[in-house]
Amino acid sequence: MNARVADIDLRRCRFGRHQRGLGFSFWVAVALILFGAGDAAGEQKRVLVLNSYDPGYEWTAGMMAGVEDVLARAEEDIRVHVEYMDTKRYHSEEYLARILEGVLTHKLAELSFDLILASDNDAFNFVIKHRRDLFRGVPVVFCGLNNYQPSMIAGLDGVTGVAEVTSVRGTLQVALVLHPETEEIIVVGNTREVTGRLMKERVLLFLPEFQDKVRFSFWENLAIDVLAARLTRLKPGQLVLVSSFVTYEGGEVLPLEESARLIRQASPVPVYSLWGSSLGHGIVGGKLVDANKQGALAGEMALRVLHGESPDTIPVISNDANQYLFDYQELKRFGVDFTRLPKDSTIINQPSSFYAISKESFWLAIVFVWGVLAVMALLLHNIHSRKKSEKALREQSWFLQTLIDAIPLPIYYKDADGCYLGCNVAGEQFLGQSKRTIVGKTVHDLFPAVQAQLYHESDQALLRQGGTQVFEGPMTVAGGRAQDVLFHKAAYSRSDGTFAGVVGSILDITDRKEAERGLQHALADARESREKIEAIITSMAEGLVVTDLARRVMLINPQAERMLGVKGRTVTGRILDEVIVIPALKGYSNDVLDGNHEVFFAEICVPDDSRGKVLTLQSRSSLLLGKDGAATGVITLLRDVTSERALDRMKNEFISTAAHELRTPLTSVLGFSQVLMHQDQYGITDPKQQMELLGHIFEKAEHLAKIVDDLLDLSRIQAGRKIPLEKSFCQIHSLVDRVVLPYQRTAHGHHFEICLSLEPEEICIDPKKMVQVFENLVSNAVKYSPEGGLIRISGELSGGLYQLSIADQGIGMTPEQCERVFDNFFRVDASNAAVEGLGLGMTITRNIIEAHGGNIWLESEKGKGTTVFFNLPIDEPCGGTSNGGDYEKKGGGCEENSYCR
Repeated sequence: MNARVADIDLRRCRFGRHQRGLGFSFWVAVALILFGAGDAAGEQKRVLVLNSYDPGYEWTAGMMAGVEDVLARAEEDIRVHVEYMDTKRYHSEEYLARILEGVLTHKLAELSFDLILASDNDAFNFVIKHRRDLFRGVPVVFCGLNNYQPSMIAGLDGVTGVAEVTSVRGTLQVALVLHPETEEIIVVGNTREVTGRLMKERVLLFLPEFQDKVRFSFWENLAIDVLAARLTRLKPGQLVLVSSFVTYEGGEVLPLEESARLIRQASPVPVYSLWGSSLGHGIVGGKLVDANKQGALAGEMALRVLHGESPDTIPVISNDANQYLFDYQELKRFGVDFTRLPKDSTIINQPSSFYAISKESFWLAIVFVWGVLAVMALLLHNIHSRKKSEKALREQSWFLQTLIDAIPLPIYYKDADGCYLGCNVAGEQFLGQSKRTIVGKTVHDLFPAVQAQLYHESDQALLRQGGTQVFEGPMTVAGGRAQDVLFHKAAYSRSDGTFAGVVGSILDITDRKEAERGLQHALADARESREKIEAIITSMAEGLVVTDLARRVMLINPQAERMLGVKGRTVTGRILDEVIVIPALKGYSNDVLDGNHEVFFAEICVPDDSRGKVLTLQSRSSLLLGKDGAATGVITLLRDVTSERALDRMKNEFISTAAHELRTPLTSVLGFSQVLMHQDQYGITDPKQQMELLGHIFEKAEHLAKIVDDLLDLSRIQAGRKIPLEKSFCQIHSLVDRVVLPYQRTAHGHHFEICLSLEPEEICIDPKKMVQVFENLVSNAVKYSPEGGLIRISGELSGGLYQLSIADQGIGMTPEQCERVFDNFFRVDASNAAVEGLGLGMTITRNIIEAHGGNIWLESEKGKGTTVFFNLPIDEPCGGTSNGGDYEKKGGGCEENSYCR
C-alpha cells in the first residue's frame, strides 16, 4: 500500500486533542519515507475536507478520526487539504458573510480538488453556494448534516453523504428497559435555536408511543446554573433526556460534553442523550449519533467516488451511523442489569481484564517479553563487566532522562554553540518531531527566522551573564500552529566554571492569553452595555422610578427627577415614602408591591414649583421580575400629559364656543327666513323691510362662511399643507383702509391712528389673505379693548422687510398667555362668551404670514395692552399687476413719504 495524505490544516488545535489525527499523519510520513513519493501508484487525488467547527470541538475531532482511518487504508495517492470554519464559536452574520466568506474564497480560489468532504451544515451550505465558481463539477460527500431532507440536494448532481438523524425512539426504548421504575422523563432543550426546536419536534413525534408508560416534562431555555438547581430536586422514578444544547446565562452555547458533565454533577437520576460526544462525560448512554462512525462512513463513500463511482448512484445514509453506546461507570452507578442491554451494545470505561486482548497478541507479547528479558540479561552481564564508575554514571544518566521524561512540561538542553543535545517526551510532542530529528540542530533549523533570531540572542545573553531567564514569546509548534509560550532558561556550567550550555522549559500559555483577551473583551462589552443602558434611561422621554422590595429607590432618571421635583443623588437608596411627597404615587407603588394589582394605571397631579404650575402625570406601575420569575421590586413609568390635558380642555372649550358661534347667526338666519316665508302673517309687506331682513340674513351667512373658512384653513394647517396664496402687487395702506373704515363707523369708543411708510409703493402679497390678517388683528384689538382707547397701526421698511405693528390699550396678556396665543382654539378669556371667536384667528394669521415668508410676534403686559408685530419680504417675485388705490401724503407728526391719518 502506498497512500499519501498532506496539507492537513490543524490550526487553532491544542496538542492532545487530535492524537488519532497526529498518529495518522505520523504513519503517512513513515510511508512516504519508506516507499518514496515517486513510487505512488496512479494519479494523485486531491480532497478538500471542510469542517464547520474548530478542531478542538470533540465532534469534529471524532469525525476527522473516522475519515483519516478510512483514507489511511486507501491504495491511492491522496492529498488531503483541511479547513476549519469555526462557526460553533463564531456564528454572527458578520463573521459568516464578511470575514469567513472572504477568507475561504481567497484561500481556495486557486486550488482544484477531485472531491469535497463537507462536515456539518455550515460547511455543506458554503460548498453548495460556491458549486458554480470555486467547486464547479467537483463531487461532494457530506456528513453530520442536521435535519436532512431529500429536498436539500434535489436538483444537485454529484452530491451524497451521511445525514445526522437522532434515534429518539431507540434511546427512549432502551432507557425504559434499563430503568423500568421510570414514571417521568425530563426533556432538557433549547428552543431559541433552530436545532433545538427541530429536536423538540422530533421528540414530540414519538411521544404518543410512550405516553401510556411515562409522562414527559419539557425544561426549555434554562441557563445551566438555573437548570442545575432544578436538577438537584429530582427524585427516583425520574429520568433526564438531553435533546439539544444548554447555554450559559448570557446565551453562550456549552459544548455537549461540558453540558453532560455539569448536568451529571447536579442530577441524582440517570441522564441520557442523543449524541455520542456526550458519552464518557456523565450520560448513561443511548442509541447515539457517533461522530467517528459518521466520519468513517463518509470516508468510505469518498473512496467509492474516487474509484469512479457516481455520487448520484450512492444513496444517502441516515441511520447506520447510530449505535448503542453506554458508560460502564454510569451503568454501575444506577445498578443497571447488564443483561438488559441490546446485543450490539458498546460499553466504554470497562475495567481491563487479563484476556481483554486476543490470544495471538497475548502470546506474541509473552514472546516479546521473554526476548526483552534475554536482551536485558545480556545487557546486565555486560554492565557487570564494566567499571563501577561507568555503571554509576549510566544509571545516573538513565535516572535523569526518566525524570525529565516524567515532567509534563517540554524540556530541552543545548550546548554552548546552540545545538540541541536532547529533550524530553513532552518536548517531542510539543514540537511535533522526534528527539532523533531534533538533536544536532539549532533554532535556525527548527523555527522561522524572526523567532529563531530572538531565541538565539536570548541564549547568547544567558551564556554571557549566567543565571536564569524568564520571558514570554511566540513559538511555531507542531502543525504550524503559533502558540504563546513562557520560557524558563538557565545556563549550566562545566567543572572549570565555564558555561557549557543552556537548559530550558516551555510552558504553553496560549489558553491563559486567550482567557485574558476574552476577559478584556468581556469587560469592554459589559462597560459598553452599561453605558448604553444608562444612555437609554437618561434619554427616555418618560420618567422612570425603580424601587426594591423594601420600597427603597434604586433608580430614578432625570425626567422623573424633573417631574417629581427631586434630585437623584438625594433620593437613591432611601425609602420611597420618605422622599416622594405625593400620596397617590406612593399608594400606587405600594398597591402593586402588595399584590393588589399586577399593573396599575393612574393620573396624578404634581405641583411644579419652578414654574408655578401643576403637572398632570400619567403613572404606570408594575412588578419588576427577576430571572426566576420572582418579584424584585416595582418599576413606575411617568409620562407628562399636561399639554395633552390642556389641549383636551381647549378642544372642549372650542366645541362649546363653536356651537355658540354657529348657533347665534343660524338663529338669526332661520328667524328672518321664517319671517320672509310668512310675510302676511308677520305683516312684512314693505319691500324696504324685506330687503333689510335679507341684508341681515346675508350678513349672518357671511359670518358663518368666515367661521367655515377658518375651520378649512385650520384643516390645511393640521394636515401640514401651507395656506394657498394668489399673490399680486398691492398697496398696504389701501388694504388697511378696507379693514379699518368699517370699525371707525361702528366702534365709536375706539380711536384709530394709521402711519404707514409708502416705500415701497407696492408689495407682492395675497390681498384677500392679508385682509384676513388685518381683520383678525384689528378685531382682536377692538374686542380686547372693552373700554375703548387708541389703536395704532404702523408700518416701515426695515432691512429688506416691511414691518407692521398693531397696538392697543386693552386688557393685555400674561407671559403664559403670550406663549400660547398662537395655539389652536386658545382664547385669552374663554369664560367671556360676549367675546366672539373660535380661538383660531391667531393660528391662521401666523400661517398666512409664514406662507408669505414673514414672521409674527407680539409684546403684551397685563392691563396695559398688546402690540402685534409682523414683517413681509419686499423682494418676492410676483406675476400680478398693481392693485392699489388712492393715497395722500400728510405731515402732522409722521415722516415724509408716509401715509398717515
